[in-house]
Amino acid sequence: MIGYVVSAILVLFSIVYYWLKTKYSYWCKKNVVGPAPAPFVGTFGPIFLRKMSPGQLLSEIYKKFPNEKYVGIYQGTKPVLVLRDINLIKQIMIKDFGQFQDRGFKISDGESDKNLFSVEGDTWRVLRHRLTPIFTTGKLKTMTPLVLKSVDKLLAYTDDIVERKMLIMKFVL
Repeated sequence: MIGYVVSAILVLFSIVYYWLKTKYSYWCKKNVVGPAPAPFVGTFGPIFLRKMSPGQLLSEIYKKFPNEKYVGIYQGTKPVLVLRDINLIKQIMIKDFGQFQDRGFKISDGESDKNLFSVEGDTWRVLRHRLTPIFTTGKLKTMTPLVLKSVDKLLAYTDDIVERKMLIMKFVL
Protein backbone atom coordinates (compact mmCIF):
# COMPACT_ATOMS: atom_id res chain seq x y z
CA MET A 1 0.00 0.00 0.00
CA ILE A 2 2.81 2.43 0.90
CA GLY A 3 4.43 1.67 -2.45
CA TYR A 4 1.29 2.85 -4.29
CA VAL A 5 1.11 6.05 -2.25
CA VAL A 6 4.81 6.80 -2.89
CA SER A 7 4.35 6.04 -6.58
CA ALA A 8 1.26 8.28 -6.78
CA ILE A 9 3.12 11.13 -5.07
CA LEU A 10 6.09 10.73 -7.42
CA VAL A 11 3.77 10.74 -10.45
CA LEU A 12 1.96 13.81 -9.12
CA PHE A 13 5.23 15.67 -8.52
CA SER A 14 6.44 14.67 -11.99
CA ILE A 15 3.26 16.00 -13.59
CA VAL A 16 3.46 19.28 -11.65
CA TYR A 17 7.18 19.63 -12.46
CA TYR A 18 6.57 19.01 -16.17
CA TRP A 19 3.62 21.43 -16.21
CA LEU A 20 5.65 24.19 -14.50
CA LYS A 21 8.64 23.54 -16.75
CA THR A 22 6.39 23.89 -19.79
CA LYS A 23 4.73 27.06 -18.46
CA TYR A 24 8.03 28.72 -17.52
CA SER A 25 9.79 27.94 -20.79
CA TYR A 26 7.52 30.26 -22.80
CA TRP A 27 10.01 33.15 -22.98
CA CYS A 28 13.00 30.85 -23.49
CA LYS A 29 11.33 29.35 -26.55
CA LYS A 30 10.91 32.87 -27.95
CA ASN A 31 14.51 33.89 -27.07
CA VAL A 32 13.33 36.62 -24.68
CA VAL A 33 15.52 37.24 -21.63
CA GLY A 34 14.16 37.71 -18.14
CA PRO A 35 14.57 36.82 -14.49
CA ALA A 36 14.14 33.22 -13.40
CA PRO A 37 10.59 32.54 -12.14
CA ALA A 38 9.73 30.87 -8.83
CA PRO A 39 7.24 27.97 -8.85
CA PHE A 40 3.58 29.06 -8.95
CA VAL A 41 4.25 32.77 -8.28
CA GLY A 42 6.54 33.39 -11.24
CA THR A 43 8.53 36.60 -11.05
CA PHE A 44 6.03 38.12 -8.59
CA GLY A 45 7.30 36.22 -5.52
CA PRO A 46 8.47 39.37 -3.67
CA ILE A 47 5.02 40.89 -4.15
CA PHE A 48 3.28 37.86 -2.65
CA LEU A 49 5.72 37.95 0.27
CA ARG A 50 5.03 41.70 0.64
CA LYS A 51 8.69 42.55 0.28
CA MET A 52 8.07 44.83 -2.72
CA SER A 53 5.29 46.65 -4.47
CA PRO A 54 4.56 45.83 -8.13
CA GLY A 55 6.14 49.15 -9.13
CA GLN A 56 9.33 48.42 -7.20
CA LEU A 57 9.59 44.95 -8.70
CA LEU A 58 9.09 46.19 -12.25
CA SER A 59 11.61 48.99 -11.66
CA GLU A 60 14.16 46.47 -10.41
CA ILE A 61 13.57 44.21 -13.42
CA TYR A 62 13.78 47.23 -15.71
CA LYS A 63 17.18 48.18 -14.25
CA LYS A 64 18.47 44.59 -14.23
CA PHE A 65 18.26 44.32 -18.04
CA PRO A 66 19.51 47.73 -19.29
CA ASN A 67 20.44 46.64 -22.83
CA GLU A 68 17.23 44.79 -23.71
CA LYS A 69 14.31 46.21 -25.69
CA TYR A 70 11.92 43.95 -23.80
CA VAL A 71 12.01 41.50 -20.91
CA GLY A 72 9.88 38.41 -20.29
CA ILE A 73 8.45 37.89 -16.80
CA TYR A 74 5.74 35.69 -15.29
CA GLN A 75 2.70 36.87 -13.35
CA GLY A 76 2.03 33.57 -11.63
CA THR A 77 2.26 31.18 -14.57
CA LYS A 78 1.08 33.78 -17.10
CA PRO A 79 3.83 35.21 -19.36
CA VAL A 80 4.02 39.02 -19.38
CA LEU A 81 6.19 41.21 -21.61
CA VAL A 82 7.83 44.32 -20.12
CA LEU A 83 8.74 46.84 -22.81
CA ARG A 84 11.86 49.00 -22.42
CA ASP A 85 12.26 50.50 -25.90
CA ILE A 86 10.42 53.80 -26.41
CA ASN A 87 9.83 53.10 -30.11
CA LEU A 88 8.21 49.74 -29.32
CA ILE A 89 6.06 51.36 -26.65
CA LYS A 90 4.91 54.06 -29.10
CA GLN A 91 4.18 51.43 -31.74
CA ILE A 92 2.03 49.39 -29.38
CA MET A 93 0.32 52.26 -27.56
CA ILE A 94 -0.51 54.27 -30.69
CA LYS A 95 -0.59 52.12 -33.82
CA ASP A 96 -1.25 48.62 -32.47
CA PHE A 97 -3.48 49.46 -29.50
CA GLY A 98 -6.31 47.33 -30.91
CA GLN A 99 -4.24 44.16 -30.51
CA PHE A 100 -2.96 45.09 -27.04
CA GLN A 101 -6.07 46.33 -25.26
CA ASP A 102 -5.93 43.72 -22.48
CA ARG A 103 -2.87 44.63 -20.47
CA GLY A 104 -3.38 42.10 -17.65
CA PHE A 105 -3.39 44.39 -14.63
CA LYS A 106 -7.07 44.44 -13.79
CA ILE A 107 -7.52 46.01 -10.37
CA SER A 108 -11.16 45.33 -9.56
CA ASP A 109 -14.62 45.17 -11.08
CA GLY A 110 -16.06 48.17 -9.21
CA GLU A 111 -17.75 51.04 -11.03
CA SER A 112 -15.35 53.58 -9.51
CA ASP A 113 -12.33 51.80 -11.02
CA LYS A 114 -13.29 52.33 -14.63
CA ASN A 115 -10.28 54.13 -16.05
CA LEU A 116 -7.97 53.44 -18.98
CA PHE A 117 -5.43 51.69 -16.75
CA SER A 118 -7.77 49.14 -15.17
CA VAL A 119 -10.39 48.24 -17.79
CA GLU A 120 -10.04 45.87 -20.71
CA GLY A 121 -11.78 44.88 -23.93
CA ASP A 122 -14.69 46.88 -25.29
CA THR A 123 -14.90 49.08 -22.17
CA TRP A 124 -11.31 50.16 -22.78
CA ARG A 125 -12.07 51.00 -26.40
CA VAL A 126 -15.12 53.09 -25.47
CA LEU A 127 -13.23 54.99 -22.74
CA ARG A 128 -10.25 55.62 -25.00
CA HIS A 129 -12.54 56.89 -27.75
CA ARG A 130 -14.27 59.26 -25.29
CA LEU A 131 -11.07 60.54 -23.69
CA THR A 132 -8.89 61.03 -26.78
CA PRO A 133 -10.44 64.43 -27.76
CA ILE A 134 -9.68 65.79 -24.27
CA PHE A 135 -5.93 65.44 -24.79
CA THR A 136 -5.41 67.52 -27.94
CA THR A 137 -2.35 69.77 -28.06
CA GLY A 138 -4.44 72.94 -27.65
CA LYS A 139 -6.32 71.63 -24.63
CA LEU A 140 -3.13 70.41 -22.97
CA LYS A 141 -1.56 73.87 -23.47
CA THR A 142 -4.63 75.42 -21.86
CA MET A 143 -4.36 73.07 -18.87
CA THR A 144 -0.64 73.73 -18.29
CA PRO A 145 -1.10 76.82 -16.05
CA LEU A 146 -3.66 74.93 -13.91
CA VAL A 147 -1.31 71.97 -13.53
CA LEU A 148 1.62 74.25 -12.63
CA LYS A 149 -0.52 76.03 -10.03
CA SER A 150 -1.43 72.67 -8.47
CA VAL A 151 2.23 71.60 -8.52
CA ASP A 152 3.22 74.81 -6.72
CA LYS A 153 0.58 74.14 -4.03
CA LEU A 154 1.81 70.55 -3.64
CA LEU A 155 5.44 71.69 -3.31
CA ALA A 156 4.51 74.30 -0.72
CA TYR A 157 2.56 71.68 1.23
CA THR A 158 5.40 69.13 1.17
CA ASP A 159 7.95 71.82 2.11
CA ASP A 160 5.76 72.72 5.09
CA ILE A 161 5.58 69.06 6.19
CA VAL A 162 9.36 68.64 5.85
CA GLU A 163 9.92 71.83 7.85
CA ARG A 164 7.65 70.61 10.65
CA LYS A 165 9.38 67.21 10.73
CA MET A 166 12.77 68.91 10.93
CA LEU A 167 11.59 71.05 13.85
CA ILE A 168 10.27 67.98 15.65
CA MET A 169 13.55 66.13 15.07
CA LYS A 170 15.58 69.08 16.38
CA PHE A 171 13.37 69.22 19.46
CA VAL A 172 13.69 65.47 20.07
CA LEU A 173 17.46 65.40 19.57
